Amino acid sequence: MGSSPDQMQFFSVLLKLMGARSTIEVGVFTGYSLLSTALALPAGGKVVAIDVSRECYELGRPVIEAAGVAHKVDFREGDGLAVLDGMLCEDGGARAGAFDFAYADADKLQYAGYHERLLRLVRVGGVIAYDNTLWGGSVAMPRDMPGSSDYDRLVRDSFLRFNAAVAADDRVEACILPIADGVTLCRRRHALPPRQVKHPPFPLLIAQHDEDEFLVLDPDIHHTCGIIGIRPYIVCGMSRGQPTRAVCGRIVELPTRVVTAASCHTPNKYY
Repeated sequence: MGSSPDQMQFFSVLLKLMGARSTIEVGVFTGYSLLSTALALPAGGKVVAIDVSRECYELGRPVIEAAGVAHKVDFREGDGLAVLDGMLCEDGGARAGAFDFAYADADKLQYAGYHERLLRLVRVGGVIAYDNTLWGGSVAMPRDMPGSSDYDRLVRDSFLRFNAAVAADDRVEACILPIADGVTLCRRRHALPPRQVKHPPFPLLIAQHDEDEFLVLDPDIHHTCGIIGIRPYIVCGMSRGQPTRAVCGRIVELPTRVVTAASCHTPNKYY
C-alpha cells in the first residue's frame, strides 16, 4: 500500500531537478509519498492529493503537519477519475497543462484512464509516474504461476496492456525503472491538439445548469470536443445564438436521444 523509501528518495531528487512547483498525487493512503513530495517542493509549491478515503489521510496528517508542509497539500476526497475530470473543468480548463509532475498509485485497473487525464494536466516536459507497473515481477512471468491469485492475474494482464500502450504512445517518452515494485515514468513530449468533430454524435445536446436553465448546443455548428478516456466533454458551443464555451461534464445518453451533461460549478449563468 505504501511507497518504498528508495522510490521516494528518487522522486524527491527528480522533483528538485525539474524545479517542480505543482504536482498531483492519485492515491494517498496514509500520506508517506505525499509527505515526501511536499518536503521536496519549494515553499510556494502545491500538491493536489486525491484519495477515496479521507480517513486514511487523516491518520498521516499529524506527521505532515509536524513536518511543517501541511500548507502545501490540497487534499480532495473522491474517485480518482472523477476528481481528475473535475480538475480538467476547473477555471474554464485553465488547469490543463498547469502541473509539473503527477504520481499515480491507486486503482491499478484504472491506470489507462489516469494516463489520459494526467497527460492533459501536466505541462509539456512534465513527468507522470505510475507505481507497481512490474507487479512483483509477474509481468515477465507466465500467467499461471503457482500461488498467483485471480486478482494478481487480472492486474498483471492490465499492466501488460498498460505498459505496451505507454511504450507505443508517441505523446510521451517513457521508461520503466526496476525500483520498488516497478515505476513507469512518462515525459510529456508536446502539446496535445484538441480533438474535433464536424457534428456531435446526437441530434441535440443540452447542458443542464440547474432545474430551470439549459444550454442548447446547435448540432449544425462546429463543436470542439475534448475526449477524455471514454467520456466526451463539450467545451464550446452556442448559447442563445451566440458562440460560448459550454459545460464540461460527463455525457449520458437518454432513451430520447437527448444528451445531458452534468455542469461544473461556476459563478456565471453561462460560461
